[in-house]
Amino acid sequence: MNKAAEIIEFFIHNEEDPGLVVRGRVCIPVDGPRKISPVIIAPGFLGFADWGFYPHLAEKLLRSGYAALLFNYSTGGVGKSGKPYSDLKNLKRMTISHDLNDLNLIYNYISTDKTLSQKIDCENIGLIGHSKGGGVAIIHAKFNPAVKAIITINGIARFQRIPQEKVNRIIKRGSHEIQLNGMLNKFRFKADFWEDIEKNKDRYDILKALKKINAKCLFIQGERDDKVGVSEAGELHFVAGEKSDLMIIELADHNFGCDVFCSRLSDLADRTLDKAVQWLDKNIRNIPK
Repeated sequence: MNKAAEIIEFFIHNEEDPGLVVRGRVCIPVDGPRKISPVIIAPGFLGFADWGFYPHLAEKLLRSGYAALLFNYSTGGVGKSGKPYSDLKNLKRMTISHDLNDLNLIYNYISTDKTLSQKIDCENIGLIGHSKGGGVAIIHAKFNPAVKAIITINGIARFQRIPQEKVNRIIKRGSHEIQLNGMLNKFRFKADFWEDIEKNKDRYDILKALKKINAKCLFIQGERDDKVGVSEAGELHFVAGEKSDLMIIELADHNFGCDVFCSRLSDLADRTLDKAVQWLDKNIRNIPK
């Protein structure tokens, strides 16, 4: 972090499932007002706290006077080392339910911790979600009125990304294989992810959730994204209506040109993240108490 910041690292154990731990850090500008709005960055599928543009986004948030929170999902495949694929045991168990519970644990932590609750305004929270993290952010906001602003970056409009027939086969088989970047062999996930979506179709309906939340929304979409299309961003914007803005970024792909570990942003990514923070400045209260 280039801007002077107090960095508080945390790890939160899931009391109902002790094998799961949410790890992350809260970065608070040292020269900020007494209470400032926190902005939580929700990673996408297989994303993690230090993936791609996330640390750069946190730096920009700090410069604009926010407390930036980066974290690893408990079933995101990242263990104590902070390295991707270092916790394959829990990666097999990935579900949307776990992701949502992780966000609940984080909110409970920042709102009840004696040190943090004196420094951040837990009634005016921003959420920024990339890809799958965008959908998770919207569902979380449906149940948490403290979320006042949401930004999705190439965010999904639905969690089910494959045909129902294939989902049925995966559930019947009990697992499915995916080729992960950097791994020689395919990785076998349990069917938990799809079973969870099947059991919670209404609860996890992103478009329905958008109708119920009061938070302002910005949908940022890369024109050349081959994983989440422009039409999907259009759906989100249409359903959210007047409380939302849509920003289509020409030439941008799903990851805005970022590798897993991105030491320097492209000019396109840099400008886009600046616009995201500027939008946040206009749509979330960040007033000293």
